[in-house]
Amino acid sequence: MKQHFLLFALLVFCLSGKTQPTTIQFSDSLYCEENLSHTFVFLEHVNGNHVRGHFVGDLSFIYPENFKHSDTAFTHEYFIGYKGKIKRGIGILIGDYNSSSPTMYVDYNNNLNFRDDGDPIIFIDSTAYLTLPSKANPTAQFSLLYSLPKFDSTKTHFLNKTFNVDTQTTKGLMSSKYWYYSKRHNNKLSKTLLNGDSLKIVLHDYNCNGTFNDPGEDLVFVNQPMIPFDAFPTSGCITLDSNFTLFSFNDQIYRIVEIEPTGRFITFEETDLPYEKPLGPGDQMPNLMLPTPQGDSLSLKSMIDGKHYLVIDMWADWCKPCHASAPKLKEFAEKHRDKVKVLGVSPHNLNDAVANYTTKYGHDWTQALTTKEFMKTFLAEEYPRYILVDPTGKIISLKTYPHQIEALIE
Repeated sequence: MKQHFLLFALLVFCLSGKTQPTTIQFSDSLYCEENLSHTFVFLEHVNGNHVRGHFVGDLSFIYPENFKHSDTAFTHEYFIGYKGKIKRGIGILIGDYNSSSPTMYVDYNNNLNFRDDGDPIIFIDSTAYLTLPSKANPTAQFSLLYSLPKFDSTKTHFLNKTFNVDTQTTKGLMSSKYWYYSKRHNNKLSKTLLNGDSLKIVLHDYNCNGTFNDPGEDLVFVNQPMIPFDAFPTSGCITLDSNFTLFSFNDQIYRIVEIEPTGRFITFEETDLPYEKPLGPGDQMPNLMLPTPQGDSLSLKSMIDGKHYLVIDMWADWCKPCHASAPKLKEFAEKHRDKVKVLGVSPHNLNDAVANYTTKYGHDWTQALTTKEFMKTFLAEEYPRYILVDPTGKIISLKTYPHQIEALIE
């Protein structure tokens, strides 16, 4: 009788046409977002056991046992997976910061006591790899790669001027001569087959908390040609939704059923739910309306004139990389004024931030203010971001850089 029931159930399942869910496994390896990108690690002066940091405020800490290093500095790393003394971050004490092999003491539990955090991390071949566990889920991890750049005097002078280091030294900020680079490793990658066709799928821990299934935050990328990422894979990007998340592959729509919190696997199934393809290269730029600093409205389509490429410069005055790249963007715009128009888009309301920023860097082009619709449509959640649109309004790239745009517009 039991065998007959199983056969009947199998027959009903087959006749229903419903396919079984597909589960794809991921390794423990974490990948960086962009092979060529980095952020600066700003170092702060240490005075005894006290830091008066430009970015962290006034802090007192407890040294590790038997700490005998010279040239001691302090920094903090953005990491929202562990709450504690430093808001949305953790502290790192660095001994011998001016050597070729500094030693880093990571305050993993964010209590500013470096005596209860285990062994330090030593730079090897000018790099050090940090793996940060989440308090909420100890098996969840967020990793970073630190490296020691070699800045010449010209580069140091440029960075110090760009980041106003001279005016921040009284607040503890050290010269860029001593800064490091860091890269976030917050992606899980799997290459597999789906119905006989090659599939590359990436889980992206957007909010950097060690988990990969946060609705409204974390992202999934499907079949991007440049994964691991040589450029930000915006096309095909899917933001996880609290109700259901869909993606398309070979003209079939799939619904994501589950993403294991630490990124060990993803499960999805075929569905006939209505699906709207994410905006990507080759698509026409949508005609969104954006407010302006003057209180008017600007149509994106009004920036298309059939003669000039359009570069949308997404910036924010609190974004340090935006300040670093602003002079380069000005040079690029001047050099290609005959074939390129620039539109600045920032998250600021009616205040002096736009005027101060554009005056400082000579950005004399049109400025607009971002909206939630714009951010969602263009999958634009970080700054700086440069979007390139051709003279007919067709999107060429949803994320590029001024030096790359020159090759794209030739």
